[in-house]
Amino acid sequence: MAEYEKIKRITMPLGDEHLLYITIEPEADHLRIMERARTLKL
Repeated sequence: MAEYEKIKRITMPLGDEHLLYITIEPEADHLRIMERARTLKL
């Protein structure tokens, strides 16, 4: 995760061959979003 003035950027693996790239507002609950994203499947 990287945090900037206007956005937070989350990059995480999705399976063995893909990456999930998420951008959110700085005020967003990034921990909750990351936890939900971990449940995604290809």
